[in-house]
Amino acid sequence: MEIAATNYLAAKQTSTKREAIIDSYSRLSEIARERYEAGTGTQLDVLNAKRDWGDANMNFVKADAQRIVSLISLYKALGGGWETFAPLRCAEISAK
Repeated sequence: MEIAATNYLAAKQTSTKREAIIDSYSRLSEIARERYEAGTGTQLDVLNAKRDWGDANMNFVKADAQRIVSLISLYKALGGGWETFAPLRCAEISAK
């Protein structure tokens, strides 16, 4: 249980840090666009900033998915069970 709790806390911290990184790249993207519109930056700078922002978003999604998996592991370690249901047969589905 302690390992599951530690893994969850670490995944949560990583997810939070990645979210802050997204905010930073979002601001950098805005600055690059403003510089381009003012004539002091290039379109390549804007595209690179957008790509970096996209990469940061993807890293956040991966980290958040890991956080969710770690939370499920923690629930299981704490004794949380999952209800299982018998699958419905085709006849039961069409009757509904």
